[in-house]
Amino acid sequence: MPTLTGNRYEQLKKLINRKEKELGASLVQTSTDTNGNVHLLMKKRDSPFYIVWSTFNTGEHQTTYSDFYKGQYYLTYQSGRQELARRCRRKKS
Repeated sequence: MPTLTGNRYEQLKKLINRKEKELGASLVQTSTDTNGNVHLLMKKRDSPFYIVWSTFNTGEHQTTYSDFYKGQYYLTYQSGRQELARRCRRKKS
């Protein structure tokens, strides 16, 4: 998990737990970019493929880390790690 504290950590933890159950996926790695957005590499339990999702720090309590967006599916482990790294290198908006 990225270095977060308080409510944001709890929001992210709940989102990941809910989505792991809902989507049948397991968390492999997380990374945080300079905007505080969190990018996750997950593996589908019933598949050899990996998925990269992002959840965003909007600055608002109710909408920060509210869901996963911009999913990239059917990735190998290596291509998933590359996508995760690419998302974290984006310039600050």
